[in-house]
Amino acid sequence: MNINQMKQFQVIAKYDSISKASEELFVSPPALSRLISGIENDLNCRLFDRSGRNIYLNDHGKRLVSYIETIITTYDEMLEYFNNISLEPDQPIIVTELCENFLDGIINSFKQKHPYIRIEKKLTSYEKALLLLLKKQANIVFTDELSIKKHQSQMINKHIDTTFLLKNSLFLAVLPDSPYANRKNIMLEELAHEKFVTIEPNDQKNINYLNFVDYVCKANSFDIRYQRSYDSETMAQIAFFTPDLLITDSLHVDFYMEARKHKKYIKIKNESASQNIFICHQHSDLKAKQLTDEIKRSFFKIFNK
Repeated sequence: MNINQMKQFQVIAKYDSISKASEELFVSPPALSRLISGIENDLNCRLFDRSGRNIYLNDHGKRLVSYIETIITTYDEMLEYFNNISLEPDQPIIVTELCENFLDGIINSFKQKHPYIRIEKKLTSYEKALLLLLKKQANIVFTDELSIKKHQSQMINKHIDTTFLLKNSLFLAVLPDSPYANRKNIMLEELAHEKFVTIEPNDQKNINYLNFVDYVCKANSFDIRYQRSYDSETMAQIAFFTPDLLITDSLHVDFYMEARKHKKYIKIKNESASQNIFICHQHSDLKAKQLTDEIKRSFFKIFNK
């Protein structure tokens, strides 16, 4: 029994009628009768009960329909996967970045296991990342709860798979001798007269992180008094040692463990100073699912999930 015969049998079973199936399939009734007889002979059992010219699917027939549905679903998924490869053999998986260098180790490990799959990283904000996924201009994206709520209906229509990764929180980074060093948490309002350093506004490497800081400050009507700004590479070199105050987030605190040796991290406890971060991909994108699963395993290990 081949796939075409299975699909014909499905239609006959749907109608319990050879004549109706014949009309839908554009196959003659005698040919469909021969199909049923051939399958019954192969399986050594009756699949329909007969009363005159009428046929009725019996328990054996119902069991066969169940098997056929499983086989055809798997067959269609197989065709979709390999058709995508054959039509676009060089198309890379496009992944939006979570924060600077965070995905490099994960992607390199994945490439060793799947050297035929190309991967490209793209840096953008959480909402723009989600829009790229909805437009099929990216395959795997990181986004936040606000963006998901805003585009939820489109995500449902596009069959987007979404997995929660972590609650990202803001922290105040200070040297161990800072008057704030013994605090476990602090309100933004307490820092109204302090001066901070930040990454230059035109530096794109920390766009998600900086957007989050801007959102929290606006939500709390808090204006950060920046005294210096650096490019991201300079910031990475000096941020652990400068006496200036720095606002950072869970991703940088937990992933860049070296920072803990030089700075104390006090959680900012304003209610809005946390965001849920998710990883998303299109349900039918099987290559993206492979990499997504690898990212989730590594991510949960890093953050002790």
